[in-house]
Amino acid sequence: MTSQDVRVLATNRTTTETRNLVANTVRAMGWTISTIDETGVVAKTPVSIRSFGEVVTITISDGQLTIHSQASLGFTIADWGKNRENTQLLASNLSRYIGPSSLVAPAMAQFDPLNNQPEPFLPASATNSKSIACPFCGSKYPPIATKKFSSEGWFLVLFALVFCFPVAFALLFIPQMYKTTNKCVSCGNPFTAA
Repeated sequence: MTSQDVRVLATNRTTTETRNLVANTVRAMGWTISTIDETGVVAKTPVSIRSFGEVVTITISDGQLTIHSQASLGFTIADWGKNRENTQLLASNLSRYIGPSSLVAPAMAQFDPLNNQPEPFLPASATNSKSIACPFCGSKYPPIATKKFSSEGWFLVLFALVFCFPVAFALLFIPQMYKTTNKCVSCGNPFTAA
């Protein structure tokens, strides 16, 4: 039995609109898309120090989006929280776009990856009090959040490898060692929120 995590989101968008937003959000997060079809998207996360990667299956049905993450290796017993982290991160990035009061980011919503055709979308409202403006292009659309192990964390891991070997691996599981970076959906440049 492999470790896995499942999360379900409600959406008021059509299946095609939701599929396009999912595919482009997954790409913006740095995951690799292996399959796109009418029912959803299958993506693979990159290999990290905590895992050999995960397979994330996003199934789209009428008004519902199911995110299922499981280890890419069938014999994985413990995932060290990576599957839950994958589903939470994707759900938080998607929840800005698929809900009833969501914004549609232009770079993410205008291209249909299945048919390679522009998809007709309503123009997004540019007025959102919670939005963070991109310092590079000035876009008001919500950014995509990505989590990476911080450079300070790597320094501490290397220090612990030299002076206290068992502690080095424990440092990899401390959430404060990870840095969240915002990536603009319009221009793709990373920036930190002020």
